[in-house]
Amino acid sequence: MLAMRYILRMNKEVWYPLLWTVLGVLAAGTVTFISTFFPEQLKIGTVAPVDPHSIYVPRIPSDLNDPSFDLTNARIYALQVPSALRAVGAVGAISPNSVVMEQVGASPNITINYNYNVTATDFGLLHAPGLVLKVNGSCATEYGWFDLTEALRANGTITSVTDVYYLWNNKSIQLNASSLDGGPPFPFIHNPGPPGDGLGNSTYSIVPSSVWRYSFTAGTDPWYETRNSSEFYTNPPFPYIVRSRRPALSCWETNIWSFRGNSEDVWNLDKLSGLDLPAVLFDVFKTFLGTPVIAQVGIRLGRSGLASSASAHGAAFNANSSSIHDDIRRLVNASYVSTKNLLVETTRFSLEGRENIPNLVKNGTKIRPGAANFVVSSTEIITLSVRTLIIAPTALGGVVLLSFIIGKLPFPWRMTDALSATVLYSYIDPKTNQDWKRKSIYVHNSNTDTTGIKPAYEKDSGLQWS
Repeated sequence: MLAMRYILRMNKEVWYPLLWTVLGVLAAGTVTFISTFFPEQLKIGTVAPVDPHSIYVPRIPSDLNDPSFDLTNARIYALQVPSALRAVGAVGAISPNSVVMEQVGASPNITINYNYNVTATDFGLLHAPGLVLKVNGSCATEYGWFDLTEALRANGTITSVTDVYYLWNNKSIQLNASSLDGGPPFPFIHNPGPPGDGLGNSTYSIVPSSVWRYSFTAGTDPWYETRNSSEFYTNPPFPYIVRSRRPALSCWETNIWSFRGNSEDVWNLDKLSGLDLPAVLFDVFKTFLGTPVIAQVGIRLGRSGLASSASAHGAAFNANSSSIHDDIRRLVNASYVSTKNLLVETTRFSLEGRENIPNLVKNGTKIRPGAANFVVSSTEIITLSVRTLIIAPTALGGVVLLSFIIGKLPFPWRMTDALSATVLYSYIDPKTNQDWKRKSIYVHNSNTDTTGIKPAYEKDSGLQWS
């Protein structure tokens, strides 16, 4: 009631408390809005500029006569295995349309075609918008490379079976797939093969080591066709065993870089007109993409390369659920992820094992110019919006400024001043005396020297304004 009497007395000055009310509502609404929507607007990605000192690209030796050639390559292989494992572990997270696969024909003669594109944005490149790597490949069953089957026996019982292949019918490229390899099926990948025809064309081969592997189910796929193991063994541990003479896969792949209507292979990438990339990144791409990535990844994955290995139980596996198509899909998806993460992986090499293996991105101890012209992406990184970072403090400053301006308007907070302790005590004892050291009977107010209104208590009407 006292407040209503005050409002009526203030007449046109009622707008002042209303301003503070509106300001308070806006502040409360802003806090709610910011706490709900601001975090999502603030976070715009998971990328950040790369630290050039974290980049490492092992320089592959080129001198075949170097006594340490094989050892160095083996050490580089060990350094690159973790990246392949990360790639195959991430295949479940890729977009369904990232990789296109098509199977042509039916068992026993099948062909599997695949293709995918990797853009400059996928690579994380900063200064090459429009650059695209287009990968197309195909694998077909090849029965003509098989030469013979060798079976070892002990007391009339088969102890091991070995299939002999001559890749591309070349007697100098012999490959043996044997049951002595042990464990679940895995791929033998020969890379690179003979030069392919056309721009950016390479060939490679895949031979499965699945011969004479036990299975707890029957299989009909060309790589996993089974027969009853009881035909050869008394009381075998599993009912089925994979036949010999499994077909190899003869494969080709093209890697073509396109930019503004022009195309080149990786070896001539620097010849694409208008492409603004530093020389060091051309060298990095040649190092990692000079041969089909699917073959590189498959070699590094080893026994984890085929999807059939996921169903393995010890030395036996599920032949019924295994197929060439699923195996190639696993390898192609892993190669897509590996290609897309190529530059990011240069920052993830282990510090151990690098000794005496030069870093391709360094000249001596200095980082080559442009080596860090890309960004890295990780779930551990949060990219913040500069616009949002500017808006937040600006809005805060605006509210503070508005509060200051309103606080300086004439006769602010008159009700509060009138009800403050000094005003109330002054009207309890309005006389001037030495105890209070008062100079006037008027009540002092910090804003106007004297209060504009004062409370007064009357016995009949109660507390009022005067």
